[in-house]
Amino acid sequence: MHSTAGFIHPGHKGIIVFELQNLGTHPLPLYPGTRVAQLLLYELEAPARQPYSEQEHAKYVNDVATSYGRPWEDWEFGRLVRGRRKGVS
Repeated sequence: MHSTAGFIHPGHKGIIVFELQNLGTHPLPLYPGTRVAQLLLYELEAPARQPYSEQEHAKYVNDVATSYGRPWEDWEFGRLVRGRRKGVS
């Protein structure tokens, strides 16, 4: 099993989406009541310097429904695309 979204950052606002993917070769049946994850909450010793919801590049703020990843909104994405157009890998 693999969880693709590993962290909920301080200052997150919105729903929490649990993503789960079976990377094995055999199906893994899930039944009601089957434990598949744990959520650990930590109390910060001081307020976050820049809460996630206030970051310039925060994409998943105030979501009220599940959504797909939006890698094209990442700040690095434009650099990668421009580099490929120039023939740089």
